[in-house]
Amino acid sequence: MLERNLEIRAQRNIMLQAIELFVFIRREGKVWLGEPVTMAEVDLSISGAPTLEITPEQAQVLMDELWNCGVRPSDVGSAGQLEAVKYHLEDLRRLVFNARSLKEE
Repeated sequence: MLERNLEIRAQRNIMLQAIELFVFIRREGKVWLGEPVTMAEVDLSISGAPTLEITPEQAQVLMDELWNCGVRPSDVGSAGQLEAVKYHLEDLRRLVFNARSLKEE
């Protein structure tokens, strides 16, 4: 069942060199905290239920929380490339505006 009130928060535990995830629901002035996940052996030929289902909005909050903990996508090329494109566009703007200024003089 998809719980729309579900919140997921992350915090870095420096001592354990880990990121701790807290899953909870706030309802009627109370907080319900998820307990640690237990693992069970399964038959791979049988489809099991997911451990957790979250909405795209909840996934975005989790992504932001992980980002705040210092976690970045493995494909750093795309983020780095975007930053490089921004600088390149700024350089092109300067060149165009400088050329216009020289032409007008």
